[in-house]
Amino acid sequence: MKSTLIVLLCIITSPIIAEEISGKFAPPAGQVLVFAGQDNISVGGTQKYSDGYVDSIGVPGGITHYVYFSEGWTNGFGRTFPLGSVAGLNSEVEWAAGPMCQKAYLESPQLKDCVMHVSISMEGGGEVKVANGMFDHLIEEFVQFIADHPDRVFFIRIGYEFDGNWNKYKPKSFKKAFRRIVDSLRTRNLSNYATVFASSSTVKPGQFEEYDPGSEYYDWIGYSWWGNEKKFGDAAPALAYARKLKKPVFVAESTARGHYFDKEDPEELWSGWFNEFFQHIEDNKDVIRAVSYINADWDGQDMWDGWGQTRIETSPRLKQRWQTKMAESTFINAADNPLQVIGFFPPTTRPQSSNVGQPAYQNASLPDADRVADLLSRMTIEEKVAQITGWWFHDERKLQREGSVFKPEFYAKKCPHGIGELGPLHNLSIDEDVQHYAAIQEYFRNQTRLGIPAILHDEAAHGFMKFQANSFPAPIGLACSWNTSLLEDIYSCAAQEARSRGVSHVLSPVVDVARELRWGRVDETLGEDPFLVGHLGAAMMRGL
Repeated sequence: MKSTLIVLLCIITSPIIAEEISGKFAPPAGQVLVFAGQDNISVGGTQKYSDGYVDSIGVPGGITHYVYFSEGWTNGFGRTFPLGSVAGLNSEVEWAAGPMCQKAYLESPQLKDCVMHVSISMEGGGEVKVANGMFDHLIEEFVQFIADHPDRVFFIRIGYEFDGNWNKYKPKSFKKAFRRIVDSLRTRNLSNYATVFASSSTVKPGQFEEYDPGSEYYDWIGYSWWGNEKKFGDAAPALAYARKLKKPVFVAESTARGHYFDKEDPEELWSGWFNEFFQHIEDNKDVIRAVSYINADWDGQDMWDGWGQTRIETSPRLKQRWQTKMAESTFINAADNPLQVIGFFPPTTRPQSSNVGQPAYQNASLPDADRVADLLSRMTIEEKVAQITGWWFHDERKLQREGSVFKPEFYAKKCPHGIGELGPLHNLSIDEDVQHYAAIQEYFRNQTRLGIPAILHDEAAHGFMKFQANSFPAPIGLACSWNTSLLEDIYSCAAQEARSRGVSHVLSPVVDVARELRWGRVDETLGEDPFLVGHLGAAMMRGL
């Protein structure tokens, strides 16, 4: 009875260890990346606008910004979006929500350490035109913009607040548009962005499922949060969906909606809305890894009449309270090296090659560790996965007949992100092997983004296992010679033949000690004596 109680108590008192949620560019659990938004005036920190959050409070970990894929559309406030360009990206545009120009932030030295959160609106039927290809020129401009700034990280919130009735997004078109934008980013093999699938504050159960473009198309779940959840909406559906998919959460928009910081009691505001805001983060710290505060004079912009005035710097006491809170270790601001915290290393911080224009990882004169660090920092997740993957096709006779393995295009189709290792084609002649190897390395070395060559492996248990190559007795028979010099010569021959045909990795010798005769590879071993196996195995390795 006593032992039963002890076991029961152990079960009751043992902590439940939840699986830690991680994701692309997500800070470690318990830390939160802080963004400020949402227009150029409210944020500040640029050459033209220098009286915002950045100038009065401090530089946050990231900047929240908005662009429109709504070419030629006129919104409800009489603003018509420009033709031929992404509104708010490369030049300043005003659509009744303050001046918007993403490029201005990237040109500001003060914001060089900030992550960029760019939200794409497709309001006005834009999602249909993105989906059917009519806005491909806008996608191209946007993707090129991301590519032009490889030293900056972009959180891309595509079709943000997908459930908002003002957007009028059609689920089928929305999903297709979302995927089209992401596919275009992936085509360029960019490594400096993460995608966010985000709702409004009023999302209903089931809407995430209805609009989901496929979880492989986004890295984060996001939502807007205004506090007073009974009035402005509940975040529960978004949080539940993130936990279900094990994705990090971005509170992509938050502000004290309806409050006026220059008129209300700061202590009441802090104990009210701000306390609720930070408690919301604390209660959901298992998934929340980023928050964006909108520091705006809402009523000063045509679009937001009645939303209030929530610029923290207009209340000295609130500003002091906020700065103290932001100094806590939980919150990541620019001074905390956000790019490093989220695991991104810009090209400017990577080891530099002594040869102009040559990446450091390609410079053989640099230390191996520096070259490896440089290469890893450049690789996308897809490229890293590819390098721990091998590809082999079981019907090599078919490939040989079709001749596709002798063309670089075959490997471009099968291995778009590169490959770690290619399996053997035993039946090729010497001439065919030359063509085969040339096609492989032409693609992997010269046509992939990083030029990482493919490793070819083959068998060499008793000579190089190819047509027109020397074959020797099985290893169990060779071991009977007890002749280390002979085995070294045999495997030296196998190595020369392998290298001459592009193979740098052979699956031999087998130095397992044979003690179980039912094992199918006993004939590839060197017998049951550890001393003999050790000496002969070492000789074989010297030969290889």
